[in-house]
Amino acid sequence: GILSEYLGMAGCSARSDSLRCWPVSWLLLRKDVEEEEFLVIFLGCDGGSTKQMLLVDHTGQVLAHRIFPGCNFAFWVRRFRDLMVRSVQTLLADSGITSQQITSAMLSLTVYGEVPGTEEFFPQVMQSILPDCPLQFSNDSVAGWCGSLAGRPGINIVAGTGSVAYAKFGRKRLRDR
Repeated sequence: GILSEYLGMAGCSARSDSLRCWPVSWLLLRKDVEEEEFLVIFLGCDGGSTKQMLLVDHTGQVLAHRIFPGCNFAFWVRRFRDLMVRSVQTLLADSGITSQQITSAMLSLTVYGEVPGTEEFFPQVMQSILPDCPLQFSNDSVAGWCGSLAGRPGINIVAGTGSVAYAKFGRKRLRDR
């Protein structure tokens, strides 16, 4: 979902083992990365009741993937920062890379944009963890929609512990929890 969301905005799709396309000119990269280096390491996070994080390089190779405890800000305000720090550190240790090597990140988090203050707090927390990395954020319902429909118009409905629906048709977007 999260990788599909990030790439789907550029008309790309992702499979679990590789990318079908990776338009370097479109990616938000750290300012010190030259296209000629072509060393792109992407961090993706789909966070909610469970949190999946992955690191992927420019070839589509998954460098690390983990499922962590949920990071629902609405329930765990005080522990959110610590959980995110530990999760990123674990992923980096699994992959053998440093935070300075991550060139771009996309985080889709529960309640982002729904709870007042999340649009400021989430970036502040993540910028303290990845200070040189361009960050993008969205609500986790958007990642679910993009992952299920590869960025195409339609409706994604999740009915589990919690329920959420997200739909996009042209410029119209609808979300309900």
